[in-house]
Amino acid sequence: MIKAHRILPLLLLFGFLLCGCESQGPMLIFSPAELPPATVGQPYQVTIVVSENDTPVGDMFVEDGSLPPGLAFVFLEGADSAEISGTPTEAGTFEFTVGAWCFGTNVSGDTGQQLYTLVVE
Repeated sequence: MIKAHRILPLLLLFGFLLCGCESQGPMLIFSPAELPPATVGQPYQVTIVVSENDTPVGDMFVEDGSLPPGLAFVFLEGADSAEISGTPTEAGTFEFTVGAWCFGTNVSGDTGQQLYTLVVE
């Protein structure tokens, strides 16, 4: 028979791991919430900044969808931000999701995503 004083620490450890050892802080905030429109043939540049993160942003990326042709997405390492820049070559409405993850320390890092719509006229 297993003694309660021997199994209790194991149950506590299992519960801790099962319930998640990560501390979930507030959701990441992406700014701006909406992107300004772009114009075909005109240079375009916007910086997306992540805030409400507990630790530095490790990466930002286009997770779903795609940018308009002619634009590029570049993570600005160490700045908790990314830049969309270039010269759009095609008109239309483009929907994409920007994702971000943050470094973890004693807990898992924050993650988040923001859906954007970019209209190119």
